[in-house]
Amino acid sequence: MVRNLLWLDARKCLLLAHAGTLFSVFVPDIRKADLVPIGPSVVGFIHNELEAERFPLDRLGALDSRSIALAKTESRTVLGYMIDALLRIRGRRRWRPGPLRCPGVEP
Repeated sequence: MVRNLLWLDARKCLLLAHAGTLFSVFVPDIRKADLVPIGPSVVGFIHNELEAERFPLDRLGALDSRSIALAKTESRTVLGYMIDALLRIRGRRRWRPGPLRCPGVEP
């Protein structure tokens, strides 16, 4: 997993991307306590997103929380994807918890 901490509307957020599939997880309002220890937290975030997308929990292979480590990637594809995702997230006028909303369009 590749990670990126970012600030959005004065809130710290976490963007994760699986290097092999580019499956992404966006976690708003993240705190240090949410990430200590890192392994179980990241696996939990990934499982939550897999369930939300109705994918099987083993879709990305077996996730062992003891083997989770954050590292820099040298893959230009992954870096480009992360930058694109970050720009799309930051491009929203105001971030609010819940479903994405388009400005000027009533639900």
